[in-house]
This record gives sequence, structure tokens and C-alpha cells, in this order.
Amino acid sequence: MRDRIGLLSCLAIILGLFVFPGGLSAHSTIVSTEPAQSEVVEKPLEQVRVQFNETVEPVRFEVENSSGEAVAAKAEANGKTLTAAFDEPLSENGSYTATWHVIGADGHAIKGSLSFEVRIPEAPASPAATASASASSPESTSVEGAASSPAATPEASPSASAERTPQTEGSSEEDNKSSSSPDLSTWLLGAAAVILVGAVGYTVLRKKK
Repeated sequence: MRDRIGLLSCLAIILGLFVFPGGLSAHSTIVSTEPAQSEVVEKPLEQVRVQFNETVEPVRFEVENSSGEAVAAKAEANGKTLTAAFDEPLSENGSYTATWHVIGADGHAIKGSLSFEVRIPEAPASPAATASASASSPESTSVEGAASSPAATPEASPSASAERTPQTEGSSEEDNKSSSSPDLSTWLLGAAAVILVGAVGYTVLRKKK
């Protein structure tokens, strides 16, 4: 009798596994996420979305930056899709983490997380700014050239040169006169000495006669 009961129990369990496979073994699982795990987003992000294999009810869905600060977003579930729509598009570069807690259709709680990075490239310089920078370069160059130009160096006026020239000539004439004076005195002394010697010689000759 007991053997029959045990056999019937095993048959019932095996039948249940084939008839109700989903109810006995299936749980809510994630099908996809947007953005994907570790994805680098290069444009402002409007929402984070998690797709499940069955209907879920949200308990909590938050997005935090690298400092642990929550990003303002509205979480809602629409059938199998869980969405966190940001109040403003997420445009600040950095790392972010989305965490959720939902209840699956089978009543089981499901928790998970998703990490991603926002890295929006810097906008290139506008043509107007480039043209403005190019236009300012020649002006600064011309100012520097004017500052270093020889025209900025003061030159002596012709009148000043003329005033200095006569003074130089006058001083040279005085030098010539002073240098010629000793020569004239020497000649006069020499002539006087010759006359004196001649007079003495003449007197001596007359006395001898």
C-alpha cells in the first residue's frame, strides 16, 4: 500500500512539472537595458529603460551619479518595461548607476543595477569665434611692430647739430693758435741770441784793432 502511495506521489510531481513548468520554475528576468551595461553615452540621455520577460510592478527605481547624489527622475512600469524618465536630459559627463526593486508576476522580488557613463564631446569652436581670433592677431602684430619701429627712436635736430659744429671748429682754432705760439717765441729768442752774439763779436774785433 505504501509503495503504491509513493509511486502515485512521484507520478503527480512529474506530471505537475510537465503541465505547469512556468509556475514551478520561472521567475521574472531582465531581457535588455537601455543604455546597456557599461555603455558610454555620447549625447544627452532622456531616460533609463529595463525590459523584463514578464509584467512587473515597481517598488523603487533610482539613478545616482558618482558622488551618490540622486538624479531627479520619474519611475514607472508599463507592462514588462520599467522606465526612469529624467526631469531634464542627463548631460553632465560622469559615471552613473541605476538601481531597481520590482515585484514580478509570480510575486517574487527582483533587485538589480546598471552602470553607465555619459561622455558628451565638447562642441567645436564656431566659425565666428575663429574669425574673431584671426582678426585680432594682425592688430597685436602691428602694435608690436610700431613699438619696435626705428621711427620711434628720437633723432637729433639739425639745429642742435649746427650749434655743436661751430663750437668744435672754434676749439680746434684755439688749439692751433696755442700750438703755434711756442714756435714763434722760439724763433724770436733765437734771433735775439744771434744778434747779441754778433754784437759782442763785433765789439771785440774793434778793440783788437
